[in-house]
Amino acid sequence: MEVNTKEFDKYVNGFDMNDRMIHLKYTHTFRVVDYCRIIAESLNLNEHDTFLAKTIGLLHDIARFPQAKEFHTFNDTISFDHGLKGSEILRENDYISNYVETEEDKKIVLKAIELHNKKYIEEELDERTKLFCDIIRDADKLDIMDSQGIKLDDNSKHFNIKAYEEIKNKELVTYTYVDNDATNILKTLAYIFDFNFKESFNQLKVHDIINRKYKLLESSVVKEEVDTVEKIINDYIDSRLNND
Repeated sequence: MEVNTKEFDKYVNGFDMNDRMIHLKYTHTFRVVDYCRIIAESLNLNEHDTFLAKTIGLLHDIARFPQAKEFHTFNDTISFDHGLKGSEILRENDYISNYVETEEDKKIVLKAIELHNKKYIEEELDERTKLFCDIIRDADKLDIMDSQGIKLDDNSKHFNIKAYEEIKNKELVTYTYVDNDATNILKTLAYIFDFNFKESFNQLKVHDIINRKYKLLESSVVKEEVDTVEKIINDYIDSRLNND
Protein backbone atom coordinates (compact mmCIF):
# COMPACT_ATOMS: atom_id res chain seq x y z
CA MET A 1 0.00 0.00 0.00
CA GLU A 2 1.41 3.35 -1.06
CA VAL A 3 0.68 6.70 0.54
CA ASN A 4 -1.04 9.27 -1.66
CA THR A 5 1.92 11.49 -2.46
CA LYS A 6 0.21 12.76 -5.63
CA GLU A 7 -2.60 14.33 -3.62
CA PHE A 8 -0.10 15.73 -1.14
CA ASP A 9 1.97 17.27 -3.94
CA LYS A 10 -1.21 18.77 -5.38
CA TYR A 11 -1.87 20.39 -2.00
CA VAL A 12 1.69 21.70 -1.59
CA ASN A 13 1.79 23.04 -5.14
CA GLY A 14 -0.83 25.53 -4.01
CA PHE A 15 2.02 27.26 -2.18
CA ASP A 16 5.22 28.87 -3.44
CA MET A 17 7.78 26.08 -3.70
CA ASN A 18 10.47 28.72 -4.24
CA ASP A 19 9.84 29.90 -0.68
CA ARG A 20 12.65 28.45 1.43
CA MET A 21 10.31 27.74 4.35
CA ILE A 22 7.88 25.84 2.15
CA HIS A 23 10.69 23.82 0.60
CA LEU A 24 12.17 22.99 4.02
CA LYS A 25 8.88 21.58 5.28
CA TYR A 26 8.30 19.64 2.07
CA THR A 27 11.65 17.86 2.30
CA HIS A 28 11.25 17.38 6.07
CA THR A 29 7.91 15.67 5.42
CA PHE A 30 9.37 12.91 3.28
CA ARG A 31 12.24 12.24 5.64
CA VAL A 32 9.69 11.83 8.43
CA VAL A 33 7.70 9.44 6.23
CA ASP A 34 10.81 7.30 5.92
CA TYR A 35 11.47 7.36 9.66
CA CYS A 36 7.86 6.29 10.22
CA ARG A 37 8.45 3.37 7.86
CA ILE A 38 11.67 2.37 9.61
CA ILE A 39 10.04 2.42 13.05
CA ALA A 40 6.93 0.57 11.82
CA GLU A 41 9.06 -2.15 10.23
CA SER A 42 11.14 -2.49 13.41
CA LEU A 43 7.86 -3.20 15.22
CA ASN A 44 6.85 -5.78 12.59
CA LEU A 45 3.66 -3.91 11.81
CA ASN A 46 1.57 -5.33 8.98
CA GLU A 47 1.31 -3.68 5.57
CA HIS A 48 -1.78 -1.66 6.43
CA ASP A 49 -0.40 -0.32 9.70
CA THR A 50 2.91 0.56 8.06
CA PHE A 51 0.91 2.44 5.42
CA LEU A 52 -1.02 4.21 8.17
CA ALA A 53 2.18 5.24 9.97
CA LYS A 54 3.64 6.59 6.72
CA THR A 55 0.43 8.47 5.93
CA ILE A 56 0.57 10.17 9.31
CA GLY A 57 4.16 11.12 8.52
CA LEU A 58 3.06 12.56 5.19
CA LEU A 59 0.34 14.69 6.77
CA HIS A 60 1.79 15.59 10.16
CA ASP A 61 2.97 19.06 9.10
CA ILE A 62 0.25 19.87 6.58
CA ALA A 63 -0.52 23.08 8.49
CA ARG A 64 3.07 24.31 8.25
CA PHE A 65 2.48 25.40 4.64
CA PRO A 66 -0.32 27.91 5.34
CA GLN A 67 1.56 28.91 8.51
CA ALA A 68 4.62 29.86 6.47
CA LYS A 69 2.52 31.62 3.85
CA GLU A 70 0.38 33.64 6.26
CA PHE A 71 2.75 34.29 9.17
CA HIS A 72 6.26 33.71 7.74
CA THR A 73 7.17 31.76 10.85
CA PHE A 74 7.08 28.26 12.29
CA ASN A 75 6.62 29.63 15.80
CA ASP A 76 3.24 28.32 16.98
CA THR A 77 3.08 30.79 19.85
CA ILE A 78 2.76 33.77 17.49
CA SER A 79 0.70 32.06 14.78
CA PHE A 80 -1.30 28.91 15.49
CA ASP A 81 -0.87 25.42 16.91
CA HIS A 82 0.12 23.55 13.76
CA GLY A 83 -0.97 20.19 15.16
CA LEU A 84 -4.51 21.37 15.83
CA LYS A 85 -4.60 23.34 12.58
CA GLY A 86 -3.47 20.29 10.62
CA SER A 87 -6.33 18.29 12.05
CA GLU A 88 -8.73 21.08 11.06
CA ILE A 89 -7.42 21.18 7.50
CA LEU A 90 -7.89 17.43 7.12
CA ARG A 91 -11.42 17.56 8.55
CA GLU A 92 -12.56 20.36 6.26
CA ASN A 93 -14.72 18.95 3.47
CA ASP A 94 -13.49 15.51 4.58
CA TYR A 95 -10.17 16.18 2.83
CA ILE A 96 -8.66 13.32 4.83
CA SER A 97 -10.61 10.86 2.64
CA ASN A 98 -8.03 11.44 -0.07
CA TYR A 99 -5.51 9.62 2.11
CA VAL A 100 -7.36 7.02 4.23
CA GLU A 101 -10.73 5.36 3.82
CA THR A 102 -12.12 3.97 7.05
CA GLU A 103 -13.49 6.01 9.93
CA GLU A 104 -11.16 4.23 12.35
CA ASP A 105 -8.12 5.17 10.29
CA LYS A 106 -9.32 8.76 9.98
CA LYS A 107 -9.69 9.09 13.75
CA ILE A 108 -6.18 7.73 14.32
CA VAL A 109 -4.60 10.02 11.72
CA LEU A 110 -6.38 13.10 13.05
CA LYS A 111 -5.47 12.40 16.66
CA ALA A 112 -1.83 11.61 15.83
CA ILE A 113 -1.46 14.87 13.90
CA GLU A 114 -3.20 16.86 16.62
CA LEU A 115 -0.82 15.53 19.28
CA HIS A 116 2.44 15.15 17.36
CA ASN A 117 3.80 18.56 18.41
CA LYS A 118 2.71 18.62 22.05
CA LYS A 119 5.35 18.56 24.76
CA TYR A 120 3.66 15.56 26.33
CA ILE A 121 0.58 13.48 25.54
CA GLU A 122 -1.62 14.28 28.51
CA GLU A 123 -4.87 12.62 27.52
CA GLU A 124 -5.80 8.96 27.83
CA LEU A 125 -5.62 7.15 24.50
CA ASP A 126 -6.50 3.63 23.45
CA GLU A 127 -3.49 1.42 22.83
CA ARG A 128 -3.74 1.48 19.03
CA THR A 129 -4.07 5.25 18.75
CA LYS A 130 -1.18 5.78 21.17
CA LEU A 131 1.03 3.51 19.07
CA PHE A 132 0.67 5.73 16.02
CA CYS A 133 1.01 8.89 18.09
CA ASP A 134 4.27 7.55 19.47
CA ILE A 135 5.57 6.62 16.02
CA ILE A 136 5.05 10.08 14.52
CA ARG A 137 6.41 11.83 17.59
CA ASP A 138 9.63 9.79 17.42
CA ALA A 139 9.96 10.12 13.64
CA ASP A 140 9.43 13.87 13.71
CA LYS A 141 11.95 14.37 16.51
CA LEU A 142 14.53 12.21 14.73
CA ASP A 143 14.50 14.37 11.64
CA ILE A 144 14.52 17.60 13.62
CA MET A 145 17.52 16.33 15.57
CA ASP A 146 19.27 15.33 12.36
CA SER A 147 18.61 18.50 10.39
CA GLN A 148 18.74 21.31 12.97
CA GLY A 149 21.75 22.82 14.67
CA ILE A 150 24.14 22.73 11.72
CA LYS A 151 26.04 25.70 13.14
CA LEU A 152 26.02 28.12 16.05
CA ASP A 153 25.20 31.65 14.92
CA ASP A 154 25.86 33.31 18.26
CA ASN A 155 28.65 33.14 20.83
CA SER A 156 26.91 30.91 23.37
CA LYS A 157 29.22 30.14 26.29
CA HIS A 158 26.67 28.66 28.65
CA PHE A 159 23.35 26.84 28.53
CA ASN A 160 20.32 28.55 29.98
CA ILE A 161 20.50 27.50 33.63
CA LYS A 162 16.87 26.37 33.81
CA ALA A 163 17.19 24.30 30.64
CA TYR A 164 20.43 22.83 31.98
CA GLU A 165 18.61 21.70 35.12
CA GLU A 166 15.87 20.08 33.03
CA ILE A 167 18.47 18.04 31.16
CA LYS A 168 19.98 16.94 34.46
CA ASN A 169 16.51 15.77 35.48
CA LYS A 170 16.09 13.94 32.14
CA GLU A 171 13.22 16.20 31.11
CA LEU A 172 12.27 17.88 27.88
CA VAL A 173 13.52 21.45 27.70
CA THR A 174 10.88 24.16 28.03
CA TYR A 175 10.67 26.21 24.84
CA THR A 176 10.70 29.55 26.65
CA TYR A 177 14.09 28.72 28.19
CA VAL A 178 15.74 28.65 24.76
CA ASP A 179 17.57 31.97 24.72
CA ASN A 180 20.68 31.12 22.69
CA ASP A 181 21.86 28.67 20.03
CA ALA A 182 23.54 26.30 22.47
CA THR A 183 20.35 25.94 24.51
CA ASN A 184 18.43 25.30 21.30
CA ILE A 185 20.72 22.33 20.64
CA LEU A 186 20.26 21.26 24.26
CA LYS A 187 16.49 21.31 23.69
CA THR A 188 16.97 19.10 20.64
CA LEU A 189 19.18 16.64 22.53
CA ALA A 190 16.52 16.37 25.24
CA TYR A 191 14.10 14.88 22.71
CA ILE A 192 15.58 11.49 23.53
CA PHE A 193 13.82 11.57 26.90
CA ASP A 194 10.52 11.35 25.04
CA PHE A 195 11.53 8.59 22.60
CA ASN A 196 9.29 5.56 22.65
CA PHE A 197 11.07 2.90 20.57
CA LYS A 198 14.44 1.19 20.60
CA GLU A 199 14.74 1.75 16.86
CA SER A 200 14.65 5.50 17.44
CA PHE A 201 17.80 5.20 19.54
CA ASN A 202 19.35 2.96 16.88
CA GLN A 203 18.73 5.67 14.29
CA LEU A 204 20.62 8.20 16.41
CA LYS A 205 23.67 6.01 16.06
CA VAL A 206 23.10 5.17 12.38
CA HIS A 207 23.13 8.87 11.48
CA ASP A 208 25.70 9.89 14.11
CA ILE A 209 23.23 12.55 15.22
CA ILE A 210 24.29 12.89 18.86
CA ASN A 211 28.03 13.13 18.24
CA ARG A 212 27.49 15.87 15.66
CA LYS A 213 25.59 17.87 18.27
CA TYR A 214 28.42 17.43 20.79
CA LYS A 215 30.96 18.74 18.28
CA LEU A 216 28.89 21.86 17.74
CA LEU A 217 28.62 22.49 21.46
CA GLU A 218 32.31 21.84 22.08
CA SER A 219 33.16 24.68 19.70
CA SER A 220 31.51 27.22 21.99
CA VAL A 221 30.12 26.10 25.36
CA VAL A 222 32.37 25.67 28.38
CA LYS A 223 33.77 22.14 28.61
CA GLU A 224 32.32 21.29 32.03
CA GLU A 225 28.74 21.86 30.87
CA VAL A 226 29.20 19.93 27.62
CA ASP A 227 30.84 17.01 29.44
CA THR A 228 27.96 16.86 31.92
CA VAL A 229 25.36 16.83 29.16
CA GLU A 230 27.30 14.26 27.15
CA LYS A 231 27.44 11.84 30.08
CA ILE A 232 23.72 12.23 30.86
CA ILE A 233 22.71 11.73 27.23
CA ASN A 234 25.08 8.83 26.53
CA ASP A 235 24.13 6.99 29.70
CA TYR A 236 20.44 7.37 28.93
CA ILE A 237 20.81 6.14 25.33
CA ASP A 238 22.87 3.15 26.46
CA SER A 239 20.32 2.25 29.10
CA ARG A 240 17.46 2.35 26.59
CA LEU A 241 19.33 0.32 24.00
CA ASN A 242 20.37 -2.30 26.54
CA ASN A 243 17.12 -2.59 28.49
CA ASP A 244 14.27 -2.05 26.00
